[in-house]
Amino acid sequence: MLKVVIVGYGEMFINLIAGALDAKCEIVGVLRKDTIKYPPLYRKLKDVFNPSIEYSYIKSYNLPEIETKGVNTEEFRAALLKLNPDI
Repeated sequence: MLKVVIVGYGEMFINLIAGALDAKCEIVGVLRKDTIKYPPLYRKLKDVFNPSIEYSYIKSYNLPEIETKGVNTEEFRAALLKLNPDI
């Protein structure tokens, strides 16, 4: 079983998750645009009062979110090393 990390936003992000789940891949982490775009407190309030479709989809499948400020950060690289994904 392939271990994957998915990064994205919008319909493409949801389709990547759906495709990975259909292919029986293990999704070990996801990083959505809202995590990068908004400060943590604002994002948490937004997720409670006005959740995005991406957030709803992530929570419906209980997928682990990667908490980092972007894909070009040391935090993201450390998360990838820890998760050890295939893709």
